[in-house]
Amino acid sequence: MQDTLFNRLDDAATIDVTVLLLKVIGTGVSLTLLIIAVVFALSQRGQRDHQALVARCFALANLFAAVYVGADAAVRVDALLGDFSGTLFKIQLALTATVLSAAAYINLYWAMAADDHLPRAKAWTLYGTATLAVALLWIKHPSLVIASDDLIVKGMSVFADYGTLTPWYFAFVLTLTSIVLLTLMRSPQRHIDRTGWRLNLAGFLVLLAGGVHDALRELGYFLLPFSTLSFGLVCFQIGAFGFLASHYARTLRERTRQRQRLRRLNDELERDPATGLFSRRYLQDLLDRKPASGRGGLLFIDLDNFKSINDRFGHLFGDQVIATAAQELRSQLRAVDVPCRWGGDEFLVYLPDTGPEDIGRLAARLRDRVTALRFDSAPGLSIRMSMGYSGLGADGWRASVARADQALYASKHRGRDQLTVSASDTTVELAEPHD
Repeated sequence: MQDTLFNRLDDAATIDVTVLLLKVIGTGVSLTLLIIAVVFALSQRGQRDHQALVARCFALANLFAAVYVGADAAVRVDALLGDFSGTLFKIQLALTATVLSAAAYINLYWAMAADDHLPRAKAWTLYGTATLAVALLWIKHPSLVIASDDLIVKGMSVFADYGTLTPWYFAFVLTLTSIVLLTLMRSPQRHIDRTGWRLNLAGFLVLLAGGVHDALRELGYFLLPFSTLSFGLVCFQIGAFGFLASHYARTLRERTRQRQRLRRLNDELERDPATGLFSRRYLQDLLDRKPASGRGGLLFIDLDNFKSINDRFGHLFGDQVIATAAQELRSQLRAVDVPCRWGGDEFLVYLPDTGPEDIGRLAARLRDRVTALRFDSAPGLSIRMSMGYSGLGADGWRASVARADQALYASKHRGRDQLTVSASDTTVELAEPHD
């Protein structure tokens, strides 16, 4: 068969060899684009969202386009070899792929325009109509599209024995194609990404021109000595890839912006904007997820006489004091510790893997750092703080917070600027309060 093909190529006219070569190249390009579309659709399969639906519709449309391009090239090879035993089947297959590819591209644009999932009834109606049109191609009758098994050979071109319905059939396919074009021209995507839209529109116009040319050619009106629809489909596949790439690039940008907005919202929920510490809600949610048992504790901190600071220097200065104290607090904690602003001038710190025997040293460091703070706008002002500690017990973190709060008030009652450990925890030696 190879020798026969090479001999035929030697005898064929240059234009026939060139056309065959271009069709073979077009088939390779079309199959390559199909593989990319299928791989992309498979990568989106696990998402189960609207974009995965678009990817599936696009892969299906490329499948039908590739079938047409391959079948059309195969018909050209049959004409070159002079073997027409399976040519009619290939012609019917190519015509079938034409109808289904038009329906698939309509469904693709519907899917891209849909806010969520494409309504099943709409897609089933479209493919049902296309299937009825395809069924006519496989029934041989003089009044339908394919009249008989006979073939008409004109040089390197092969035509089926068409019936009386053929002109109406081609008009129907071109109407479907025109619907896709109108859908594209009215698509809102052109207002967002004109490069992708123009690329797709150019490919589509080449496709439509090739379709009109080949429809006239099949009906006996020869404008060029070869078919052009295969080239049009390949150009359209390339244009559609550009359009879909711009569509997904825009979708990716939107998803990125959404993730950034969600991250900012999460930060607002997780962080106190004034101090940069974790929010009360974040710590509560964290403790809700922690097991009731386990080593760890809660340290309650309150700035002493803070109301008098607000009264003397104003609330803005008071906010500055709270933020500065929070920075000192954070600087003395480990990476695993979770400090939060509980409210006002109160802080609550979750200290995992920490027992009462460790809290005395931490409290002394915190007290020394906060006491050493100085403010240019309030010379001579010394910040003090009282602390209360309670270990996490089997009765839950809320009960531990209540015990730490009681220990904090015990520190205030004993003269402030000191640490009190809840009576339920092991007694530790405490540093003496400052004068």
